[in-house]
Amino acid sequence: MNKRLLSIACALLLPCALSAQDAARGRALSLSLGAETRGITLSYEQRLLSFSAEDHLSLRGFLGYGFSSSKQTGSGFVHWRLSTYLPSDDEGNRDRALYDFGDLQEYSLGVEANYLHGKGRHFLELGGGIALDYFSVGVNFHSSRKTLGETPTPAELLASPGSKLANHYYGRIGYRFVSRGGITLGAGLSVHRLEGLFTHFYAAGRKTTPYLSIGYSF
Repeated sequence: MNKRLLSIACALLLPCALSAQDAARGRALSLSLGAETRGITLSYEQRLLSFSAEDHLSLRGFLGYGFSSSKQTGSGFVHWRLSTYLPSDDEGNRDRALYDFGDLQEYSLGVEANYLHGKGRHFLELGGGIALDYFSVGVNFHSSRKTLGETPTPAELLASPGSKLANHYYGRIGYRFVSRGGITLGAGLSVHRLEGLFTHFYAAGRKTTPYLSIGYSF
């Protein structure tokens, strides 16, 4: 009889315990591809406000790494581009020249405001942020934009070295799944506005990319 009562009590209390545990999870660590930058980011998230049981506002800080690499093969060039600076052959981008500076690396430091809506395991995720970027080569021509114009020749561009510092803005929308153990999985779309404050890239000015993330909430 006592065992039966204990089993019933556990069955009644377990959902409450799980709900309390979920409510206490206001922090998260995540590893993402294509979310805050076009490369790989490691982020820490801290909940700031809970407007209701289903609506939460958090602040996220992140470190990012990206790169652009090209390799010649028998059939041409193979490009690996996970960088904010993204040369493009898009014919709709007619207002500027598109230049490929070859292989480069990018390091980013940024912050994001993050909004979650949902309950249980499933959440709608909205985020918007800004990042400071450092490149291994000079790709930012903000200071030379007035003299170079929108379509400089390669010779003019090479004669006016660019800055290695730049920044970008972004917004994203996606879905986040949170397991009972705290594992998080996310997927969605990010829109990166490559020209931030004091930044001018001779490349695609805006790009929408899918993103994936995995993490742990606690």
